[in-house]
Amino acid sequence: MAKISEVITQGQENGELNEKPDAEEYASLFVMNIEGGILLSKTTGDEKFLHLALDHILKIIDTELATTSPEK
Repeated sequence: MAKISEVITQGQENGELNEKPDAEEYASLFVMNIEGGILLSKTTGDEKFLHLALDHILKIIDTELATTSPEK
């Protein structure tokens, strides 16, 4: 998670991402989504759950971490 948090922080420092969200919190959220998607995909044999998790992460980046997102 540390690397993901570091990437988010770098994006915030470079002005590429909204500086208000907590980088560590979002890194944890991303890992939880990915791990859950992997678990469900493996137990059901259907990769759609991993794809849904990854799509959700992209939506979070676009809506909550983007520099144009509304203030939290």
